[in-house]
Amino acid sequence: MTQDDLLAQAKVLRKRSEAYDVPLPESLQTGLHQSTLTIDVADQAPVKLYIYAPSYLPSQGVILNFRGSGFMYPWTQEDFAFAKSLVFATNYTVVDVDYPVAPEHPFPAAVDAAFGAYVYVLEHFSSFAPLGHPLIVMGHSAGGNLAVTTQLQAKAHGLKLADKLMLDFPVLDLDTDPEDKNYPDGQGIAIDESRLMNQFYLQDTTGKTRHNPLVSPIVATKAELTGFPPTIIHTAEFDSLRDEAETFAQHLVAAYVRVTVARYPAAYHGFTVVKTPIGEKSFADFVQDLLA
Repeated sequence: MTQDDLLAQAKVLRKRSEAYDVPLPESLQTGLHQSTLTIDVADQAPVKLYIYAPSYLPSQGVILNFRGSGFMYPWTQEDFAFAKSLVFATNYTVVDVDYPVAPEHPFPAAVDAAFGAYVYVLEHFSSFAPLGHPLIVMGHSAGGNLAVTTQLQAKAHGLKLADKLMLDFPVLDLDTDPEDKNYPDGQGIAIDESRLMNQFYLQDTTGKTRHNPLVSPIVATKAELTGFPPTIIHTAEFDSLRDEAETFAQHLVAAYVRVTVARYPAAYHGFTVVKTPIGEKSFADFVQDLLA
């Protein structure tokens, strides 16, 4: 498939998803300080950070957030709405990373952008919250993958790791063909769509991206995971990514990392960011663990 073919397919999927992107009314965009900045990342365009800070009390810490995207969907108003909910629930500053998406920007562009954002927040922490307050790295779906890669790279570079790592329904295994994954009760991300998103992101016909923990964190070694921050993982009962997330949790335990993993019954991929009872339960549990 040519690059033009990939772009055409991506446009079709993005157009379909636009029906679910409802802009947040201006009347609801209040109660917090909003700003943006761009950071330089080697060998790619600058990366935008959306910053949301509490208005009425000092920030209690920083949440570096990586949205779900399938590695190919751009930032939307729904991402703002979720970030705003985090600010209100935690009194933390949320730094939402608008990382580059495929197929225009295949691996490792998003990984490099994510790590660049992490390093920037480390180096400029006092711009977001008082020194000594917690730094939380959070990621959803594809963003969960990127969240893990920030910690793998930080450890490899000898940098401070986050105080907590929080993941929900993360995609952590791109080595396994989607058809070979478990689809609980036949539910999960459609096989053809999963394959297409992987193809957008990897654009690899040689296999050189296989067995790379920055692509598939599930293959990270015990040595690479030892010393990881305490990690909270939420999975959905009816999600084809459920098993890889729970297996990754077991790998963390084997590396002596403190892990909390919760499987939410009758939940589907993406549930935490959706205003349903089970999604709100997951969100509330994240907040409780974050503030503990």
